[in-house]
Amino acid sequence: MLLKAIINYFQTKDYHVFFYHNLSNTISDLHAIYFSIFVSFSIFLLLLKDKNKLDLVVTIFLIPFLFLLSSKTVIVISFILWISFFKKNFLFLKKGFIAVITLLLLSSVFFKERIFKEINNSNLIEIFQKENFGWQYKWSGIGIRTLQIRTFYELLNEDDFMLHGYGYNAVREKIIKKHKSYKLYSGMVGIDFHNQYLQLIAEVGLLGLFIILMIFMLSIKKAVTERDLLFFSFSVLLIFVCITEIYLARQRGLVFFVTTTLLFVYGKKIQHKIIKYNK
Repeated sequence: MLLKAIINYFQTKDYHVFFYHNLSNTISDLHAIYFSIFVSFSIFLLLLKDKNKLDLVVTIFLIPFLFLLSSKTVIVISFILWISFFKKNFLFLKKGFIAVITLLLLSSVFFKERIFKEINNSNLIEIFQKENFGWQYKWSGIGIRTLQIRTFYELLNEDDFMLHGYGYNAVREKIIKKHKSYKLYSGMVGIDFHNQYLQLIAEVGLLGLFIILMIFMLSIKKAVTERDLLFFSFSVLLIFVCITEIYLARQRGLVFFVTTTLLFVYGKKIQHKIIKYNK
């Protein structure tokens, strides 16, 4: 992925090829935020396992790489979890401290640029009040998600779908109609809510929201009960990512979530049965 980005840089002379979707799309059109979750989970796993020199090298590479992918939600939540629960686990990185700091400084340049862009292009009050946006309106990630909250709120007032939802296919049609009333440019019309919880309510009503919240709550409960820090970190990360993405509505996200959760829930039971059988 980085090698392809380097090749693209020599062709375009644009340093943005090393960041966000420009980086992740170099291989199989990967979404930067989805890939960030894989990277963050890998870092959690490396910090908790028995470590060797290879683990040190891989971790030194993955931490700055996470910043290159530039997912604000994943970076912030991962950083909070690292500070809260993984302080001691980071001690093995002292051998590569200079390398980590250097790579972090380089990778944080674009991340800082993205933060300032978000701030400068995010007039949240205007987005809630403006009637005609037009094709020249400057959108940021926060701005798009604010627009979708407004869209959800206005649709809810018009149709009162809270209990039953619109149905899977009907949601997009309703969003398209609402977006056209805002006079958005064609590239924005029909985008999803960028919020898993709002998307579920709009598609299947409160029942869908209740089910996914129960899954998250039971996952957190099991992780805390069994003192499974990796499962806890994974669950917390997914809970927050679902606020800014419809992570479970995409095949990659759903497969990763279901497979990983089932391994955490049933993996130890299966292992104990195998050990008992071998005895």
